[in-house]
Amino acid sequence: MFKKNILKKVIPKFKFPFNMKRIGIDIGSDNLKAVVIDGKNITSYLKKIDGKTIYALKETLDEIITKHGNEAYLGVTGVNSIFLSDVLNEKQMISELIATKGGIASLDLDIKENEKFAVIDVGASNQRCYEFGKDENSGKYILEHNYLQNKCGAGSGLLLEHMAKRFEYGSIEELSNVANQSEKTIKLSAKCGVFRESDVVHQQQKGASKEVLAASLYRASADSFKTILSNGMIPEGRIILIGGLSLSKAFVKHLMDVCKISSERVIIPKQGLLIGAIGAAIYGQQDNLNNIIKKLEKKLTQPFNYESQGPLILKKSIIMKPKEDWPYGADVPLAGLGIDIGSVSTKAALIAKINGKFRLLAYHYRRTEIDPVGAAVDVINKVYDQVIERGYKIEKVIAGTTGSGRQLTGFIVGASKEHIVDEITAQAAGIITVYPQKDFSIIEFGGQDSKFINIHQGVVVDFAMNNACAAGTGALLEKYAMRRGIKMEDFGDIALRAKNPPDIDSTCAVLSEQSIIKYEQNNVSLEDLCAALTLATARNYLAKVISGLEIKEKVVFQGATAFNLGQVAALETVLRKGIVVPPWPHITGAIGAAKYAYDTSNLGNFRGFKKISNLKYNIGPYECINKNCGNDCNITRAEIKGKEKVFYFIGDRCQRYSAKKDEKQIKPPNLFKERQKIMEDACK
Repeated sequence: MFKKNILKKVIPKFKFPFNMKRIGIDIGSDNLKAVVIDGKNITSYLKKIDGKTIYALKETLDEIITKHGNEAYLGVTGVNSIFLSDVLNEKQMISELIATKGGIASLDLDIKENEKFAVIDVGASNQRCYEFGKDENSGKYILEHNYLQNKCGAGSGLLLEHMAKRFEYGSIEELSNVANQSEKTIKLSAKCGVFRESDVVHQQQKGASKEVLAASLYRASADSFKTILSNGMIPEGRIILIGGLSLSKAFVKHLMDVCKISSERVIIPKQGLLIGAIGAAIYGQQDNLNNIIKKLEKKLTQPFNYESQGPLILKKSIIMKPKEDWPYGADVPLAGLGIDIGSVSTKAALIAKINGKFRLLAYHYRRTEIDPVGAAVDVINKVYDQVIERGYKIEKVIAGTTGSGRQLTGFIVGASKEHIVDEITAQAAGIITVYPQKDFSIIEFGGQDSKFINIHQGVVVDFAMNNACAAGTGALLEKYAMRRGIKMEDFGDIALRAKNPPDIDSTCAVLSEQSIIKYEQNNVSLEDLCAALTLATARNYLAKVISGLEIKEKVVFQGATAFNLGQVAALETVLRKGIVVPPWPHITGAIGAAKYAYDTSNLGNFRGFKKISNLKYNIGPYECINKNCGNDCNITRAEIKGKEKVFYFIGDRCQRYSAKKDEKQIKPPNLFKERQKIMEDACK
């Protein structure tokens, strides 16, 4: 509950008419929160920003004026309030710390005299913790420690909103409710939000349920929060939770468990989402709201000056167009089928050597979505449809797999262990098949992983992958296209029309998306913003993936992102050299897996197109029978149904199950027959 008289108790030193309304606005990265304090009445407003802070603020003020009039004390706070420094006076801009402190002080909270307390604020893009203690001299609460999230948005609520959509839940509240019902969790990355999403896909490939993954996401957000604390230690005293995630029972549950906080210490105010707005209202300054709106309208029409990086350059790069001249009706003694299952997309390619040259016979590319194994079966079916349509007469097929789900996919299709290859090997084999050069560098942007490979005399001599950050990948571009409602295939053309792309944060995919908001608020064109994102992605890739490795004179760009000519131009702009985009850059991994398998003497155990099409399988978690083992493995068991059940195990660290050579169902012994036999033998 609010204290009976907020203003008298919090700021008795201030002199102002008590009948004057006070308005506080907290502009976050995702939502705008506002309160109007009018005597004993408190009215709140909540508006989705959707990348348009100034519009959201103007609409909110219009609503407030209609209902409450235009004379009031006004205070504004929040991460995006900085964009209004030319609209508001200095005293109306309230720091988040002051606003939080004032908002907390306005509440009747169960905090004892001289007791320390901490405020944990977890929002859409930021996490922070304020630790307060009482000053011995003044008797007032002062800030003792201030823990802020570093340059990463790993623990924020934006990822959870995105995952709620990906899991096809109606809202983030539904995701939280589902997560709260699951006691089981799986370890996900706490370092990077994009990597965490990738981990979710990998676990889906192993059969983890959406309920367990939902709980795991909230657990990972709690783990991420713990990393910002000093030595991971939670402050003393009561803990006040505010911000959007404080409303999530799942997050609160995992935060308390991860940080070892007892429920008696936790206070979750009902007004937790409005604390910043309340504090801003308390410390605001008198103004006429119509004047503010006029300034906002003027700001919307003014050009925004910023330092530009200059337009993208696309002069030296070569885009190799594929020749899809299918050899209809060809007799094919042996064909290689490659499946590349990634966190974002799944690809299949069928190749064969015809007249001494490898030819692409068929391929299919699709989104992995929430059923990775189903996606793998689907791309194989689509390839088989093309085989029938084009009249190929294929005697034998050898299958190879690669990508994050290669082990499980290999089991499903019947690939031999030696034909299940890592992404570096597959990408190198694939590019050499379609671009037969001897000396070049490969840049590969995946959805959430990136790779760099150096080829010398047709052999891999050096490689690197992104480790603790996914900013240099295609995920950022795709998410921004989704947010702005543009098709991904149009992104590059839009970026190439840019004239003045701004320099945006390139240290983190989540923060890059956030840093672009101020340019959106100031009417910077969509063309310039798309170009800015491609440049940020290129710079981050060079800094965090290549990181000082030799870049050869010839550079080949592959992955589905290579279809984005804006990204090709960004790489040419940053590297100052031409980029080669090979034919079929999005399926080079699948082509490489097929080529690698084709070149071996072992034909493997490919199940056949028709059998895979009709395959009955089941994938799910498996509980180890050894209850005393401390490994606590997340084991997945895949089962192929037929006359004899066949099992495949992943995730057992001691290889108790996966190391068994006989993959067929292990039938327990008939103890009655064994006993009878022993007795008969003893009587002989």
